Amino acid sequence: MSTMTTSPPRILPEGWLRAALAGVEAVVLTWLAVAAVSLIAYAATATSPQLGNATWTSAMDVATSAFFLAFALPISTHLGPLTLAPTFVTLLVGVLAFAASRRLDAAGLRQLWCTGAGASAGVFVIGAIAGMGLSSLPSAVAAGIVAALGNLAALPRAERALTSSQWDGALASVRRVLERLPDWLRRAWPDAMRALWWLAGLGLMGLVIAIATAWHRVSYATAGLTDSGLDTAAIWLAQLGYLPTLITWALGWLIGAGYSIGPVRFVPGTDATGLLPAVPVLGAGPHSAWSGWISLVPAAVMLALAIWRTRRHGEASLIASMLKAVASSVVLLASLVLAATLTSGAIGNGVLARNGVWPLHMLAFGALVIVAPYLIGVAISHPDSLAWLRGVVGSARTRVGDRGHRGADSEEQAEAPRRTFGSTAAPAIKVPLQDEGDDAIPDFLRSEDDTPDLDEDYPPKS
Repeated sequence: MSTMTTSPPRILPEGWLRAALAGVEAVVLTWLAVAAVSLIAYAATATSPQLGNATWTSAMDVATSAFFLAFALPISTHLGPLTLAPTFVTLLVGVLAFAASRRLDAAGLRQLWCTGAGASAGVFVIGAIAGMGLSSLPSAVAAGIVAALGNLAALPRAERALTSSQWDGALASVRRVLERLPDWLRRAWPDAMRALWWLAGLGLMGLVIAIATAWHRVSYATAGLTDSGLDTAAIWLAQLGYLPTLITWALGWLIGAGYSIGPVRFVPGTDATGLLPAVPVLGAGPHSAWSGWISLVPAAVMLALAIWRTRRHGEASLIASMLKAVASSVVLLASLVLAATLTSGAIGNGVLARNGVWPLHMLAFGALVIVAPYLIGVAISHPDSLAWLRGVVGSARTRVGDRGHRGADSEEQAEAPRRTFGSTAAPAIKVPLQDEGDDAIPDFLRSEDDTPDLDEDYPPKS
């Protein structure tokens, strides 16, 4: 008699250790990258005493503070709190978690929380070593969320599908909820993410053009702060930490929302005047009054994206396509407002207490310049809309042709009397004739034999 043995249910998913190591690796490598920039700055101050007298321990303290600033832990300075986060450091944790999850074969829906837990544990340990204690706990949670998103991005498309075995077990109830959603709603998320990539590329292009245009100001500010190639590298690496912030500001300016650096406001159509912090890249801000028509560039980009996506991956009906476009627009606007919030902050108290794109301005101008062209592009490029438009044009052409034929007939009818009365031919005279006898022949038609001879005696003699 054979006995069947059952294995106890697994508390931890398969590959949980590799997923946790992916999170720890992402956090540690990010902190080391920030520490390397701080050490370069320390070496620059060592070779140039006029730049300061920092020590390597103070450089490591600055690196740790900048690392935690990327996860919403402010830095207290003599000028006031510093809350403008280096968003590239935040993004770097997600990118490294993505790469580590792919390399360690630890990407999976069940392993997301393992990667997040590993990243949170790594951040908490770094904070404990730096003497921050429980104050680093919010930053640890934020880093765990970013690392988990990196693991999710590393998941292959086949594993994200609802038919995958990744949705079994505890995630089966989530799959049942997602299966009840309309197809157009589930497909709205990829369209929104693609639109965000397009907008990020547009913002990056605008930033590069701005730096190239104002390079004389940027290089002049850099020359005033550097004394050697080493400190020049340190300054530009430090500015690289704010690359996503600068891209968001450039996009905000392109759509018309503008951005602020203390009292200086950069908006298309107005001149920007005022003093700026001694940061070279801030000199790339457009000081001249560009025309507000520059907002047509992102509007045209979104219109082209909507037409392309609808022609290639549109829904079967126009209503479903419009509903999907509306859902994508909601995700897109929420992402833009979130980006504006994360890239805003203070650089001390006073005039620099407010920097970045105002979230409400990003919401309003995003709806006008980004969402409206996107919805219009989906509406006009759907096959149902094109068929309706062809029908309208065909009906209009038919009506114009009918009017032309009726006008030609009316002209012919009006021309006929003019041709009749204007003719020189004599009208025909109808002579009534009798049916029988000589009396039926009129007198003027009689022959000579029928008329009496006037030379004879007339009346005849009796």
